[in-house]
Formats: sequence, C-alpha cells, structure tokens
Amino acid sequence: MDLKSAGTALSQAEFEATDEHQIVDQATDDIIVATSATQLSGVNIPASRIVGKKSTGNIAALTAADVLTILMDTGLSKLMFVAPTELTLDTNGDVTVTQVYHTLDTFEDAATDDLRNMAGIIANCVYIFRAAHADREVVIKTTSTIKVLTDFHMNNVNDILVCIADPGGTFLIPLLAQNNGA
Repeated sequence: MDLKSAGTALSQAEFEATDEHQIVDQATDDIIVATSATQLSGVNIPASRIVGKKSTGNIAALTAADVLTILMDTGLSKLMFVAPTELTLDTNGDVTVTQVYHTLDTFEDAATDDLRNMAGIIANCVYIFRAAHADREVVIKTTSTIKVLTDFHMNNVNDILVCIADPGGTFLIPLLAQNNGA
C-alpha cells in the first residue's frame, strides 16, 4: 500500500480510488467524517468503533432526530457538557449565550439584578442556567426572549433553569425552573 505522509490531503478522487484507508495514530474518540458510503467503507475501522452514520446527505445536514438516533443506537446514557461559563448581565439586564451551560451573575456584583433579554439563541437548542453566587440574586423576567410564567429568582448556586429555544431561535421556553434553596 502506498502511504501518504501525515497531514497530506487526499483529493476526493484519490480517496475513492483507493480500496482501503488506514488511520495512523488515531487518538481515542477522534472524529472522522465520511460523507459517502464509499468513503465510509474505505476507512479501515472496525464496525464496533463507528459511533454513528447518516445514510444519505452531508454530515452538516444531521437533524436532531439523526443525533438522537446515534445516541440511542450507541447506548450513550449521559450527556456531558463543558464546564459552565459565567454570563454577567450588562447595564440593560442582557446577556449573550455562547454555549449551552452557563452561570448567571449580576451587573457589577449588585445584590440583585433583572435578566431581561438573551441574545445568541440557537433554534431548538437546550440551555442550562445556574446562579453564579448565593450572595447575589438574578431575577429572570418574562420578556420577548425568555418566556417564564412568573419572575424566577436565582439566589442559590443550586438554583437551575433549563430551557429550549423555539424553532426560530428567537426565544427560550422553560422546561424546568427549580429553586433549590435560600
């Protein structure tokens, strides 16, 4: 077999013209994207190591149902998130989400502050928010971007708000608002 040097790109034609591909120095849990059945069959990886595949279309076109199917088919029983990053309210009570898991804190460490709007919302995405501090209170207000039924007071680090974004990515719908302390 003619081996290419590490880091050397293959053209689509070169890839498909080769009967078998070996992935050298593959780390555990590396992600390899194959956008056709020909490509997938040409990669020398045991079927037990293939986590998921989409039978038609481009990997970028994976739907939520495709991802859920992959998770269910592989027996994954937990979702793990990166550590939450803190969002500090600005002078207007606004924040911009940058990932799915955040803690919320008041503007300039004020004793209390109202969260009025969220930007950066991605359609159909689930978001988790927790209070950043027990000595400061963030009050979630019902607005055009947050649809809580009533003001939700987050004043304990164990208080949590879990929301899902609407299909248009314009507002959050609470799935759980749990006040867990003082």
